[in-house]
Amino acid sequence: MPGKNILNILLLTMKQIIACTIFVMVCSIAAAQVKPKTILNEDFSSNKNNWPINDLSYRTNTIANGKYIMKDTLFQDLWAGIPVIIPETGSYSISATANHKSGSDAASYGISFGARDVYDCYNFSISDNGRYIVYKIEKSKITNIIDWTSDKNIITGNNTVNKLSVVKQGQTWQFFINNVLVNSCVAGRFFGNITGFEKTHNQWVEFDDLVIIDLDNNAQQVAALPSGTSKKDTIYPCQLIEKLPKYREENFVSITGAPVLNSLSQNKYYCKFAVTSAALTTISYFSDNNFTFDAEFARCKTEAEAKKKMGEIKSKFESCNGKPYLLRNYIANASAFTVNTPTGFRELGIMLAVEPDASTNEYTVNLNTSSYDRESIYEYITTAADSSVLSKNLRDLAEKAQSKFSVITGKKLNTDNKTYKTYYECKYQLPGAVKNEIYELYNRCFEAVLFENIASADEADQLFSRNVETVKNALGKGYMYTQQTIKNWQSYNFFLNDQLYHSGMMSLTKEKETDGSFTIKLQVQSVSQ
Repeated sequence: MPGKNILNILLLTMKQIIACTIFVMVCSIAAAQVKPKTILNEDFSSNKNNWPINDLSYRTNTIANGKYIMKDTLFQDLWAGIPVIIPETGSYSISATANHKSGSDAASYGISFGARDVYDCYNFSISDNGRYIVYKIEKSKITNIIDWTSDKNIITGNNTVNKLSVVKQGQTWQFFINNVLVNSCVAGRFFGNITGFEKTHNQWVEFDDLVIIDLDNNAQQVAALPSGTSKKDTIYPCQLIEKLPKYREENFVSITGAPVLNSLSQNKYYCKFAVTSAALTTISYFSDNNFTFDAEFARCKTEAEAKKKMGEIKSKFESCNGKPYLLRNYIANASAFTVNTPTGFRELGIMLAVEPDASTNEYTVNLNTSSYDRESIYEYITTAADSSVLSKNLRDLAEKAQSKFSVITGKKLNTDNKTYKTYYECKYQLPGAVKNEIYELYNRCFEAVLFENIASADEADQLFSRNVETVKNALGKGYMYTQQTIKNWQSYNFFLNDQLYHSGMMSLTKEKETDGSFTIKLQVQSVSQ
Protein backbone atom coordinates (compact mmCIF):
# COMPACT_ATOMS: atom_id res chain seq x y z
CA MET A 1 0.00 0.00 0.00
CA PRO A 2 1.31 3.49 -0.84
CA GLY A 3 0.70 4.78 2.69
CA LYS A 4 2.66 1.87 4.23
CA ASN A 5 5.59 2.45 1.84
CA ILE A 6 5.71 6.11 2.74
CA LEU A 7 5.66 5.19 6.44
CA ASN A 8 8.57 2.78 5.93
CA ILE A 9 10.56 5.43 4.11
CA LEU A 10 9.91 7.94 6.87
CA LEU A 11 10.97 5.41 9.53
CA LEU A 12 14.19 4.57 7.57
CA THR A 13 14.96 8.25 7.14
CA MET A 14 14.49 8.88 10.85
CA LYS A 15 16.84 5.95 11.67
CA GLN A 16 19.46 7.40 9.35
CA ILE A 17 19.09 10.81 10.92
CA ILE A 18 19.40 9.34 14.42
CA ALA A 19 22.45 7.28 13.38
CA CYS A 20 24.09 10.32 11.80
CA THR A 21 23.30 12.38 14.87
CA ILE A 22 24.85 9.74 17.15
CA PHE A 23 27.95 9.56 14.86
CA VAL A 24 28.32 13.32 14.94
CA MET A 25 27.90 13.35 18.72
CA VAL A 26 30.54 10.60 19.12
CA CYS A 27 32.91 12.46 16.82
CA SER A 28 32.28 15.69 18.71
CA ILE A 29 32.95 14.01 22.05
CA ALA A 30 36.13 12.41 20.66
CA ALA A 31 37.21 15.72 19.23
CA ALA A 32 36.56 17.39 22.55
CA GLN A 33 38.65 14.76 24.31
CA VAL A 34 41.62 14.85 21.87
CA LYS A 35 42.52 18.30 20.69
CA PRO A 36 45.63 18.71 18.53
CA LYS A 37 48.34 20.66 20.31
CA THR A 38 50.99 22.74 18.60
CA ILE A 39 54.39 21.65 19.90
CA LEU A 40 56.41 24.09 17.80
CA ASN A 41 55.43 27.02 15.59
CA GLU A 42 58.69 28.42 14.24
CA ASP A 43 58.32 31.53 12.09
CA PHE A 44 62.00 32.59 12.35
CA SER A 45 61.12 36.09 13.45
CA SER A 46 64.00 35.64 15.92
CA ASN A 47 66.39 32.89 16.98
CA LYS A 48 64.65 32.11 20.25
CA ASN A 49 65.01 28.38 19.56
CA ASN A 50 68.79 28.61 19.03
CA TRP A 51 69.16 27.38 15.46
CA PRO A 52 72.77 26.87 14.31
CA ILE A 53 74.17 30.09 12.82
CA ASN A 54 77.24 30.13 10.58
CA ASP A 55 77.51 33.11 8.27
CA LEU A 56 80.75 32.68 6.30
CA SER A 57 81.94 33.80 2.87
CA TYR A 58 81.43 30.35 1.34
CA ARG A 59 78.61 28.97 3.47
CA THR A 60 75.58 30.37 5.27
CA ASN A 61 73.26 28.98 7.91
CA THR A 62 71.47 32.03 9.26
CA ILE A 63 68.15 33.67 10.06
CA ALA A 64 67.18 36.77 8.07
CA ASN A 65 63.91 38.36 6.97
CA GLY A 66 61.87 35.75 8.82
CA LYS A 67 63.52 32.79 7.05
CA TYR A 68 66.11 30.14 7.89
CA ILE A 69 68.64 30.45 5.07
CA MET A 70 70.94 27.66 3.90
CA LYS A 71 73.34 28.27 1.01
CA ASP A 72 76.92 27.64 -0.03
CA THR A 73 79.30 28.02 -2.96
CA LEU A 74 81.36 24.86 -2.45
CA PHE A 75 78.89 22.17 -3.58
CA GLN A 76 78.59 21.04 0.04
CA ASP A 77 75.68 19.51 1.94
CA LEU A 78 74.15 21.45 4.84
CA TRP A 79 72.09 20.11 7.75
CA ALA A 80 70.65 21.87 10.79
CA GLY A 81 68.11 21.12 13.49
CA ILE A 82 66.94 21.73 17.04
CA PRO A 83 65.73 19.30 19.74
CA VAL A 84 61.93 19.00 19.97
CA ILE A 85 60.06 16.16 21.70
CA ILE A 86 57.57 14.58 19.29
CA PRO A 87 55.23 11.77 20.50
CA GLU A 88 56.93 9.07 18.43
CA THR A 89 54.43 6.31 19.30
CA GLY A 90 51.40 8.56 18.77
CA SER A 91 50.11 10.70 15.93
CA TYR A 92 51.78 13.92 14.82
CA SER A 93 52.42 16.19 11.87
CA ILE A 94 55.55 18.07 10.78
CA SER A 95 55.30 20.70 8.08
CA ALA A 96 57.41 23.53 6.65
CA THR A 97 57.73 25.66 3.55
CA ALA A 98 60.85 25.66 1.41
CA ASN A 99 61.79 28.37 -1.10
CA HIS A 100 64.33 27.24 -3.71
CA LYS A 101 66.06 30.55 -4.51
CA SER A 102 68.75 29.25 -6.89
CA GLY A 103 71.26 26.51 -7.58
CA SER A 104 71.14 22.87 -8.65
CA ASP A 105 67.76 21.65 -9.90
CA ALA A 106 68.61 17.98 -9.20
CA ALA A 107 69.82 18.27 -5.60
CA SER A 108 67.58 17.56 -2.62
CA TYR A 109 66.22 19.92 0.03
CA GLY A 110 63.57 19.37 2.67
CA ILE A 111 62.62 18.30 6.20
CA SER A 112 64.88 16.21 8.46
CA PHE A 113 63.17 14.52 11.43
CA GLY A 114 63.60 11.80 14.04
CA ALA A 115 67.29 12.71 14.02
CA ARG A 116 70.14 12.23 16.44
CA ASP A 117 72.48 14.15 14.13
CA VAL A 118 73.26 14.46 10.42
CA TYR A 119 74.55 10.86 10.41
CA ASP A 120 71.37 9.33 11.88
CA CYS A 121 68.13 10.87 10.62
CA TYR A 122 65.12 10.65 8.28
CA ASN A 123 64.63 13.08 5.38
CA PHE A 124 61.62 13.97 3.24
CA SER A 125 62.99 16.09 0.41
CA ILE A 126 62.22 17.40 -3.04
CA SER A 127 64.28 18.73 -5.94
CA ASP A 128 63.72 21.65 -8.27
CA ASN A 129 63.27 19.34 -11.25
CA GLY A 130 59.98 18.06 -9.78
CA ARG A 131 60.92 14.93 -7.81
CA TYR A 132 60.68 13.84 -4.17
CA ILE A 133 62.48 11.24 -2.05
CA VAL A 134 62.22 9.76 1.44
CA TYR A 135 65.43 8.29 2.87
CA LYS A 136 67.16 7.54 6.12
CA ILE A 137 70.78 7.93 7.15
CA GLU A 138 71.93 5.43 9.77
CA LYS A 139 75.54 5.50 10.97
CA SER A 140 76.31 7.56 7.84
CA LYS A 141 74.84 4.92 5.51
CA ILE A 142 72.06 6.21 3.22
CA THR A 143 69.05 3.96 2.50
CA ASN A 144 66.16 5.05 0.27
CA ILE A 145 62.74 4.38 1.84
CA ILE A 146 60.90 5.84 -1.17
CA ASP A 147 63.06 6.26 -4.28
CA TRP A 148 63.18 9.47 -6.30
CA THR A 149 59.69 9.94 -7.77
CA SER A 150 58.38 12.61 -10.14
CA ASP A 151 55.30 14.50 -8.98
CA LYS A 152 53.27 17.24 -10.66
CA ASN A 153 52.40 18.85 -7.32
CA ILE A 154 55.95 20.21 -6.91
CA ILE A 155 56.30 23.79 -8.07
CA THR A 156 59.59 24.09 -9.95
CA GLY A 157 61.88 26.99 -10.86
CA ASN A 158 63.96 29.48 -8.92
CA ASN A 159 62.30 31.48 -6.14
CA THR A 160 59.42 29.01 -5.81
CA VAL A 161 57.82 27.90 -2.54
CA ASN A 162 56.63 24.37 -1.73
CA LYS A 163 55.02 23.12 1.47
CA LEU A 164 56.19 19.72 2.75
CA SER A 165 54.40 17.72 5.44
CA VAL A 166 54.99 14.44 7.25
CA VAL A 167 51.93 13.05 9.08
CA LYS A 168 51.96 9.93 11.25
CA GLN A 169 48.65 8.10 11.70
CA GLY A 170 48.72 4.69 13.37
CA GLN A 171 51.90 2.98 12.14
CA THR A 172 52.05 4.89 8.85
CA TRP A 173 53.94 7.96 7.69
CA GLN A 174 52.06 9.98 5.08
CA PHE A 175 53.92 12.49 2.90
CA PHE A 176 52.22 15.61 1.55
CA ILE A 177 53.43 18.17 -1.01
CA ASN A 178 51.42 21.39 -1.10
CA ASN A 179 48.68 19.68 0.96
CA VAL A 180 48.35 16.76 -1.48
CA LEU A 181 49.09 13.20 -0.26
CA VAL A 182 51.80 11.83 -2.59
CA ASN A 183 52.96 8.65 -0.82
CA SER A 184 53.14 6.71 2.45
CA CYS A 185 55.22 4.04 4.18
CA VAL A 186 55.57 2.17 7.46
CA ALA A 187 56.81 4.57 10.15
CA GLY A 188 60.34 3.97 11.42
CA ARG A 189 61.80 4.36 14.90
CA PHE A 190 63.34 7.73 15.66
CA PHE A 191 67.10 7.99 16.10
CA GLY A 192 66.72 11.06 18.30
CA ASN A 193 64.58 14.14 18.98
CA ILE A 194 66.04 16.66 16.51
CA THR A 195 63.94 18.19 13.73
CA GLY A 196 65.26 20.52 11.07
CA PHE A 197 66.26 20.88 7.43
CA GLU A 198 68.72 19.55 4.87
CA LYS A 199 69.97 20.72 1.51
CA THR A 200 72.61 19.18 -0.74
CA HIS A 201 75.12 20.58 -3.22
CA ASN A 202 75.22 24.20 -4.42
CA GLN A 203 71.77 25.52 -3.57
CA TRP A 204 70.29 28.54 -1.89
CA VAL A 205 67.17 27.45 0.01
CA GLU A 206 65.08 29.40 2.54
CA PHE A 207 62.85 27.55 5.03
CA ASP A 208 59.92 28.95 7.00
CA ASP A 209 56.84 28.08 9.07
CA LEU A 210 58.09 24.89 10.69
CA VAL A 211 55.00 23.65 12.53
CA ILE A 212 54.93 20.46 14.61
CA ILE A 213 51.56 19.31 15.98
CA ASP A 214 50.81 16.58 18.50
CA LEU A 215 47.61 15.07 17.14
CA ASP A 216 47.14 13.11 20.40
CA ASN A 217 47.99 16.04 22.69
CA ASN A 218 50.52 14.34 24.96
CA ALA A 219 53.84 15.95 24.16
CA GLN A 220 56.02 18.51 25.87
CA GLN A 221 57.06 21.77 24.26
CA VAL A 222 60.83 21.37 23.98
CA ALA A 223 63.21 18.46 24.51
CA ALA A 224 65.00 18.21 27.83
CA LEU A 225 68.79 18.21 27.74
CA PRO A 226 71.34 16.66 30.11
CA SER A 227 71.66 18.21 33.54
CA GLY A 228 73.88 21.27 33.58
CA THR A 229 73.32 22.12 29.91
CA SER A 230 70.98 24.43 28.05
CA LYS A 231 69.62 24.49 24.50
CA LYS A 232 72.04 27.13 23.31
CA ASP A 233 74.98 25.16 24.69
CA THR A 234 74.16 21.92 22.86
CA ILE A 235 76.35 21.87 19.78
CA TYR A 236 76.81 19.38 16.99
CA PRO A 237 80.26 18.01 16.12
CA CYS A 238 80.68 20.09 12.98
CA GLN A 239 79.93 23.33 14.82
CA LEU A 240 82.32 22.31 17.59
CA ILE A 241 85.42 22.88 15.43
CA GLU A 242 84.42 26.48 14.74
CA LYS A 243 83.68 27.25 18.40
CA LEU A 244 86.77 25.73 20.01
CA PRO A 245 89.39 28.32 18.97
CA LYS A 246 87.42 31.08 20.72
CA TYR A 247 87.07 29.05 23.92
CA ARG A 248 90.74 28.06 23.74
CA GLU A 249 91.87 31.68 23.77
CA GLU A 250 90.35 32.22 27.22
CA ASN A 251 91.48 28.83 28.61
CA PHE A 252 87.95 27.37 28.36
CA VAL A 253 86.92 29.34 31.47
CA SER A 254 83.47 30.22 30.13
CA ILE A 255 82.54 26.59 29.42
CA THR A 256 83.89 24.96 32.60
CA GLY A 257 81.30 23.28 34.81
CA ALA A 258 81.27 21.31 38.06
CA PRO A 259 84.35 19.30 39.13
CA VAL A 260 84.77 15.63 38.14
CA LEU A 261 88.22 14.95 39.58
CA ASN A 262 90.54 16.96 41.80
CA SER A 263 94.11 15.87 42.45
CA LEU A 264 97.55 17.36 42.85
CA SER A 265 98.49 16.63 39.23
CA GLN A 266 95.19 17.16 37.45
CA ASN A 267 91.85 18.90 37.94
CA LYS A 268 89.04 17.76 35.68
CA TYR A 269 85.68 19.48 35.23
CA TYR A 270 82.48 18.86 33.32
CA CYS A 271 81.95 21.00 30.24
CA LYS A 272 78.88 23.27 30.36
CA PHE A 273 77.70 22.25 26.92
CA ALA A 274 76.77 18.84 25.59
CA VAL A 275 78.48 17.76 22.37
CA THR A 276 76.18 15.64 20.24
CA SER A 277 77.46 12.02 19.93
CA ALA A 278 80.09 12.52 22.67
CA ALA A 279 79.66 10.34 25.77
CA LEU A 280 81.60 12.76 27.99
CA THR A 281 82.95 16.28 27.53
CA THR A 282 85.43 17.66 30.06
CA ILE A 283 87.94 20.43 30.72
CA SER A 284 91.25 19.46 32.41
CA TYR A 285 93.73 21.77 34.13
CA PHE A 286 97.19 20.23 34.29
CA SER A 287 98.89 23.42 35.39
CA ASP A 288 98.30 27.16 35.51
CA ASN A 289 99.00 27.55 31.81
CA ASN A 290 97.90 24.27 30.22
CA PHE A 291 94.16 23.65 29.94
CA THR A 292 92.68 20.91 27.74
CA PHE A 293 89.23 20.40 26.22
CA ASP A 294 88.33 16.75 25.64
CA ALA A 295 85.28 15.11 24.05
CA GLU A 296 85.13 11.31 24.25
CA PHE A 297 83.29 9.82 21.27
CA ALA A 298 83.93 6.11 21.79
CA ARG A 299 85.35 3.61 24.27
CA CYS A 300 86.65 0.31 22.94
CA LYS A 301 88.14 -2.91 24.29
CA THR A 302 90.98 -3.14 21.76
CA GLU A 303 93.24 -0.68 19.97
CA ALA A 304 92.22 -2.11 16.59
CA GLU A 305 88.54 -1.52 17.36
CA ALA A 306 89.29 2.03 18.51
CA LYS A 307 91.31 2.79 15.35
CA LYS A 308 88.43 1.57 13.20
CA LYS A 309 86.01 3.72 15.17
CA MET A 310 88.29 6.73 14.82
CA GLY A 311 88.28 6.24 11.05
CA GLU A 312 84.46 6.37 11.04
CA ILE A 313 84.38 9.52 13.18
CA LYS A 314 87.13 11.10 11.05
CA SER A 315 85.06 10.64 7.89
CA LYS A 316 82.09 12.30 9.57
CA PHE A 317 84.11 15.38 10.45
CA GLU A 318 85.55 15.52 6.94
CA SER A 319 81.99 15.74 5.60
CA CYS A 320 81.02 18.59 7.94
CA ASN A 321 78.31 20.85 6.58
CA GLY A 322 79.95 23.05 4.00
CA LYS A 323 83.37 23.12 5.69
CA PRO A 324 86.28 21.52 3.78
CA TYR A 325 88.02 19.97 6.80
CA LEU A 326 90.77 17.43 6.18
CA LEU A 327 92.24 15.38 9.02
CA ARG A 328 95.92 14.88 8.23
CA ASN A 329 98.05 12.25 9.95
CA TYR A 330 100.02 13.56 12.90
CA ILE A 331 101.58 10.71 14.83
CA ALA A 332 100.46 7.13 15.50
CA ASN A 333 96.68 6.95 16.02
CA ALA A 334 96.17 10.72 15.77
CA SER A 335 94.96 13.17 13.13
CA ALA A 336 94.97 16.97 13.08
CA PHE A 337 92.11 19.15 11.77
CA THR A 338 93.18 21.28 8.82
CA VAL A 339 91.64 23.60 6.21
CA ASN A 340 93.19 24.08 2.77
CA THR A 341 94.60 27.46 1.69
CA PRO A 342 95.81 28.58 -1.77
CA THR A 343 99.47 27.86 -0.89
CA GLY A 344 99.11 25.07 1.67
CA PHE A 345 96.80 24.60 4.62
CA ARG A 346 95.92 25.76 8.14
CA GLU A 347 96.29 23.35 11.05
CA LEU A 348 93.71 24.27 13.69
CA GLY A 349 95.41 22.84 16.78
CA ILE A 350 92.58 20.32 17.27
CA MET A 351 93.30 16.58 17.33
CA LEU A 352 91.26 13.38 16.94
CA ALA A 353 93.12 10.50 18.56
CA VAL A 354 92.97 7.00 19.99
CA GLU A 355 94.21 7.15 23.58
CA PRO A 356 94.84 4.23 26.00
CA ASP A 357 93.07 4.34 29.35
CA ALA A 358 95.36 2.56 31.83
CA SER A 359 92.72 2.59 34.57
CA THR A 360 90.28 0.44 32.56
CA ASN A 361 92.57 -1.24 29.99
CA GLU A 362 90.39 0.30 27.28
CA TYR A 363 90.99 2.70 24.39
CA THR A 364 89.07 5.92 23.88
CA VAL A 365 88.51 7.96 20.74
CA ASN A 366 88.87 11.58 21.80
CA LEU A 367 88.74 15.01 20.22
CA ASN A 368 90.91 17.43 22.15
CA THR A 369 92.70 20.74 22.01
CA SER A 370 94.95 22.51 24.47
CA SER A 371 95.11 26.17 25.41
CA TYR A 372 98.75 25.98 24.28
CA ASP A 373 97.78 25.06 20.75
CA ARG A 374 97.38 27.76 18.15
CA GLU A 375 96.62 27.67 14.46
CA SER A 376 99.63 26.95 12.27
CA ILE A 377 100.06 27.76 8.58
CA TYR A 378 101.78 25.15 6.43
CA GLU A 379 103.11 26.18 3.03
CA TYR A 380 104.24 23.93 0.22
CA ILE A 381 107.69 24.45 -1.30
CA THR A 382 106.98 24.92 -5.00
CA THR A 383 110.48 25.00 -6.50
CA ALA A 384 112.48 21.89 -7.38
CA ALA A 385 115.29 20.80 -5.05
CA ASP A 386 118.72 22.12 -6.00
CA SER A 387 121.74 19.89 -6.67
CA SER A 388 123.73 21.02 -3.64
CA VAL A 389 125.66 18.79 -1.27
CA LEU A 390 123.28 19.91 1.49
CA SER A 391 120.33 18.57 -0.48
CA LYS A 392 121.97 15.15 -0.70
CA ASN A 393 122.91 15.21 2.98
CA LEU A 394 119.41 16.14 4.17
CA ARG A 395 117.77 13.41 2.11
CA ASP A 396 120.37 10.98 3.41
CA LEU A 397 119.59 11.95 7.01
CA ALA A 398 115.83 11.64 6.38
CA GLU A 399 116.40 8.10 5.14
CA LYS A 400 118.57 7.22 8.15
CA ALA A 401 115.85 8.55 10.46
CA GLN A 402 113.64 5.61 9.44
CA SER A 403 115.89 3.28 11.49
CA LYS A 404 116.45 5.82 14.31
CA PHE A 405 119.95 6.59 12.99
CA SER A 406 121.16 3.15 14.04
CA VAL A 407 123.75 3.12 11.24
CA ILE A 408 125.33 6.40 12.39
CA THR A 409 125.03 5.96 16.17
CA GLY A 410 128.13 5.14 18.18
CA LYS A 411 128.69 4.40 21.85
CA LYS A 412 126.53 5.86 24.61
CA LEU A 413 128.23 8.93 26.07
CA ASN A 414 126.18 10.22 28.98
CA THR A 415 122.74 11.23 30.27
CA ASP A 416 121.98 14.85 31.11
CA ASN A 417 119.98 14.62 34.33
CA LYS A 418 118.59 18.14 33.88
CA THR A 419 117.07 17.45 30.46
CA TYR A 420 116.81 13.64 30.72
CA LYS A 421 118.54 13.41 27.33
CA THR A 422 120.89 10.51 26.65
CA TYR A 423 123.69 11.36 24.19
CA TYR A 424 125.47 9.05 21.77
CA GLU A 425 128.58 9.32 19.65
CA CYS A 426 127.67 10.40 16.09
CA LYS A 427 129.40 8.75 13.12
CA TYR A 428 127.91 11.28 10.69
CA GLN A 429 129.22 14.78 10.03
CA LEU A 430 127.08 17.43 8.36
CA PRO A 431 129.60 19.56 6.43
CA GLY A 432 129.98 23.07 7.83
CA ALA A 433 128.48 22.20 11.24
CA VAL A 434 130.27 23.17 14.43
CA LYS A 435 129.06 20.02 16.19
CA ASN A 436 127.11 16.86 15.22
CA GLU A 437 125.43 14.67 17.81
CA ILE A 438 122.64 12.17 18.41
CA TYR A 439 120.52 12.22 21.55
CA GLU A 440 117.52 10.34 22.83
CA LEU A 441 114.65 11.78 24.82
CA TYR A 442 111.52 9.99 23.60
CA ASN A 443 112.86 9.21 20.14
CA ARG A 444 116.33 9.63 18.68
CA CYS A 445 117.23 12.94 17.09
CA PHE A 446 120.17 13.98 14.93
CA GLU A 447 121.35 17.50 15.75
CA ALA A 448 123.91 19.66 13.93
CA VAL A 449 124.94 22.93 15.58
CA LEU A 450 125.52 25.31 12.66
CA PHE A 451 126.38 28.49 14.62
CA GLU A 452 126.88 29.17 18.31
CA ASN A 453 127.91 32.01 20.62
CA ILE A 454 126.40 34.66 18.30
CA ALA A 455 126.33 37.83 20.40
CA SER A 456 124.33 40.08 18.05
CA ALA A 457 120.58 39.53 17.68
CA ASP A 458 120.66 41.17 14.22
CA GLU A 459 123.45 38.88 13.07
CA ALA A 460 121.58 35.85 14.40
CA ASP A 461 118.42 36.93 12.52
CA GLN A 462 120.35 37.36 9.26
CA LEU A 463 122.12 34.01 9.57
CA PHE A 464 118.88 32.28 10.46
CA SER A 465 116.97 33.82 7.50
CA ARG A 466 119.72 32.86 5.04
CA ASN A 467 119.80 29.29 6.29
CA VAL A 468 116.02 28.98 6.11
CA GLU A 469 116.19 29.75 2.38
CA THR A 470 119.15 27.39 1.97
CA VAL A 471 117.21 24.50 3.55
CA LYS A 472 114.08 25.30 1.50
CA ASN A 473 116.11 25.18 -1.72
CA ALA A 474 117.84 21.96 -0.67
CA LEU A 475 114.57 20.13 0.14
CA GLY A 476 112.48 21.53 -2.71
CA LYS A 477 109.12 20.42 -4.03
CA GLY A 478 107.52 17.58 -2.09
CA TYR A 479 108.21 19.26 1.25
CA MET A 480 106.29 21.85 3.22
CA TYR A 481 107.15 24.07 6.18
CA THR A 482 105.65 25.92 9.11
CA GLN A 483 107.06 28.59 11.39
CA GLN A 484 106.92 28.70 15.19
CA THR A 485 108.01 31.30 17.74
CA ILE A 486 107.80 30.49 21.45
CA LYS A 487 109.59 32.70 23.99
CA ASN A 488 113.36 32.27 23.45
CA TRP A 489 113.35 30.22 20.29
CA GLN A 490 112.17 30.41 16.72
CA SER A 491 111.99 27.52 14.27
CA TYR A 492 111.07 26.48 10.77
CA ASN A 493 109.82 22.89 10.68
CA PHE A 494 109.98 20.94 7.40
CA PHE A 495 107.82 17.92 6.58
CA LEU A 496 106.90 15.72 3.66
CA ASN A 497 103.76 17.20 2.08
CA ASP A 498 100.63 16.56 4.17
CA GLN A 499 102.46 14.57 6.86
CA LEU A 500 102.51 16.73 9.95
CA TYR A 501 104.90 14.69 12.03
CA HIS A 502 106.76 12.03 10.09
CA SER A 503 110.03 10.16 10.47
CA GLY A 504 112.61 12.48 8.97
CA MET A 505 111.00 15.76 10.04
CA MET A 506 113.58 18.57 10.03
CA SER A 507 113.76 21.73 12.10
CA LEU A 508 115.98 24.77 11.73
CA THR A 509 116.03 26.51 15.11
CA LYS A 510 117.38 29.79 16.48
CA GLU A 511 117.60 29.69 20.26
CA LYS A 512 118.54 32.39 22.74
CA GLU A 513 120.74 30.91 25.46
CA THR A 514 120.73 31.88 29.15
CA ASP A 515 123.86 34.01 28.65
CA GLY A 516 122.08 36.08 25.95
CA SER A 517 123.94 34.58 22.98
CA PHE A 518 122.24 32.75 20.10
CA THR A 519 122.64 29.22 18.70
CA ILE A 520 121.36 28.01 15.32
CA LYS A 521 120.74 24.26 14.98
CA LEU A 522 119.42 21.84 12.40
CA GLN A 523 117.61 18.76 13.73
CA VAL A 524 116.22 15.62 12.07
CA GLN A 525 113.66 13.60 14.06
CA SER A 526 113.22 9.83 14.00
CA VAL A 527 109.63 9.92 15.25
CA SER A 528 107.61 7.52 13.13
CA GLN A 529 103.90 7.01 12.60
